[in-house]
Amino acid sequence: EAYRLLDQGERVRRAARRASAGEIGRLNLGCVTSAFYQILPPILDRFRAKYPEVGLSLREVDTADAVPDLTSGRLDFGFIRLDAVEPPLKMRPLRRDAFVAVLPVGHPLARRRTLALKDLAREEFVIFSRKVSPRFYDSIVNACLRAGFSPNIGHESTSILSQVGFVACGLAVGLVPRSVKHLHMPGVIYRELDEDRKST
Repeated sequence: EAYRLLDQGERVRRAARRASAGEIGRLNLGCVTSAFYQILPPILDRFRAKYPEVGLSLREVDTADAVPDLTSGRLDFGFIRLDAVEPPLKMRPLRRDAFVAVLPVGHPLARRRTLALKDLAREEFVIFSRKVSPRFYDSIVNACLRAGFSPNIGHESTSILSQVGFVACGLAVGLVPRSVKHLHMPGVIYRELDEDRKST
């Protein structure tokens, strides 16, 4: 019985050390929609290969909701769009993503290979809601202002998918991160912008 208890105690100590080292347990991850298309899959593949005993709980989040969830500990890690975070949070930039224009397939500007942002000055925009992602919204508006016009915002969306969906319905044009080009939705076409307009 004594040997059994000693062996059990050693197993508990080993498990505690592995949990402390992050080798077992569970991570709660939050991720903005656009990261699912290109950024997240290879990262999670490598993570699962290195830490096969760590469970992953992944959910789609908006940047605005993710920050309080990270601060409170409801999320352990987040893939979001921000310039900076306040302590106790820490941030590591992964990449900068350029904007591309998304247009309805039959739009006259869709015949061009590239566009200047000012080519969209007279168009009606669908834009990501500022309540959902203030940084994303401000980046688009500021890019338009630098191009010499204030965007005519006719619609607001709460996700990248719905933003592209508005465009597919022929209701507006939009600016989305380049990584969204991997989302092949019928009825839309993506066009690179001549200007170096960065999102975050």
